[in-house]
Amino acid sequence: MQPCRKYGMGKKISNGNNWKQSRETRGELQHANIAAHRPLSNSLILIFILVYLGWLLAQPREAFIGLFAGMAWISVMFATLRLMAILTPKPKDDGLAPLSDDLPVYAVLVPLFHEVQMIDQLMQGLDALRYPRDKLDIILITEEVDRLTTQAVAKSLRPPFRQVIVPIGSPQTKPRALNYALQSSEAAFVTIYDAEDRPHPDQLLAAIAAFNTRPDWAAVQAPLDYFNHDDNWLTRQFALEYAALFHVWVPFLARLGLPFPLGGTSNHMREIPWRPSEDGMPLTSPRMQIFHLDWPHRDIKSVILFRQPKRKQSHRLVPGVSNAQGG
Repeated sequence: MQPCRKYGMGKKISNGNNWKQSRETRGELQHANIAAHRPLSNSLILIFILVYLGWLLAQPREAFIGLFAGMAWISVMFATLRLMAILTPKPKDDGLAPLSDDLPVYAVLVPLFHEVQMIDQLMQGLDALRYPRDKLDIILITEEVDRLTTQAVAKSLRPPFRQVIVPIGSPQTKPRALNYALQSSEAAFVTIYDAEDRPHPDQLLAAIAAFNTRPDWAAVQAPLDYFNHDDNWLTRQFALEYAALFHVWVPFLARLGLPFPLGGTSNHMREIPWRPSEDGMPLTSPRMQIFHLDWPHRDIKSVILFRQPKRKQSHRLVPGVSNAQGG
């Protein structure tokens, strides 16, 4: 069985063999061109700043003392939480799902922009994923304005890879490209990788095992690590930062059932919750939609490796997000 290649209203997506086909086969953009709404938090921050400026003008000494006292208390609280995170056991590992023909179709979305030099390395890394080839839909997403990358991808295509070319439009962003490509997939699960990622071969199986353990989860996050952490002092600092975030802090927040940041890559999701809704809301910020809808989420323990500035991904995941209200 070949991965689904239909798009939208039955129009076919270009398979990349001819770059010029993109204008004829690109179909309708539907919700992909809808700009994201600015969150309420931006307005609250602006109100806070205006109130503080008024206080500063009226009572400058007290305003400065209040600012530094508030910053000190916030620092103390965060330091306490991080110490608690170090001492808190990680969530249990759900292992790997058995490799079989019964696994659901999995879509892998890879947005590319001016990354010709990464294509061979990227496809080699994704080729190593352990998953039934007839259930794997790897979508390399390129922009119509980026002719070099689009043509390079078209020349390198082979199963289970296919290409989706995003038409010229605004805003030209990663969420827009992902929205456009997502409409061409009918997979049950979807993940996002960047061009520099080297996902662990077992990562998809680890995600499926986590989803099978908790059917109410809507998303899981794989930790990111640098595979060239010993190159120099700077790469070691990046590696320490990612180790603290993805191996200590994020599992701690997940264990407490608190919101934690999904990475811009290596997050695995059930596909249905991210479809554009009937009221026209596009997929813009999965992490915010997750918590707005009260979806549980977790991490898995499957690391993604990447070189500085590329990452490394493993098969172990962090708890994810549920698609059941109040789950």
